[in-house]
Amino acid sequence: PDSCEGLGTCAVVCPRGAISMRERVIGRMIVARSGAGLLTVTGDLNVGEGNSGRLVYEIKAKARELATREGAEYLVVDSAPGIGCPVISSISGADLVLVVAEPTPQSLAGAKRLVEVAECLGVDWRVLVNKWDINPGFASRIEEEFSPRVVGSVPYDFRVVVSYSKMVPLLLLSPESEASRRLREAFSRLLEVLR
Repeated sequence: PDSCEGLGTCAVVCPRGAISMRERVIGRMIVARSGAGLLTVTGDLNVGEGNSGRLVYEIKAKARELATREGAEYLVVDSAPGIGCPVISSISGADLVLVVAEPTPQSLAGAKRLVEVAECLGVDWRVLVNKWDINPGFASRIEEEFSPRVVGSVPYDFRVVVSYSKMVPLLLLSPESEASRRLREAFSRLLEVLR
């Protein structure tokens, strides 16, 4: 029961009718406008609760509703890493998946799995190499693996950590940094794909 996604299939197929479904609150949805003016919808789980595909679905539905109301051109869904139910729910129905990979064997393996899932769901994808300069040789291997779908590479920059802690986007906190410049270039390439 702790890993239940709430689909109800078990209740439907149980020959004895021994399984019943009931709703319970596992957290709350938060709608807020960031300091940069972006409307955000996120979930805050109760202590001990795990993320679920259903939770992501509900958050995406609310985000879609608000994006439509505000006339937003794009809806960005930031997903957890991996290929579990929350990630599948995050990318279902997307126009494009941006796979963020770091230059490590584990990240490359995870990126390959995510690309497979995106392709199974019929979703186009691109790759961004994050912290490429911590292992340039392996970063090159990732770029070769996913060429020509790599939209850019971003260097390690401690100002990213500072931007998280201050809750200010890096592009506003340090617009002239190399990481900001590379992110703007990658975003431009992504917009070309989406248009």
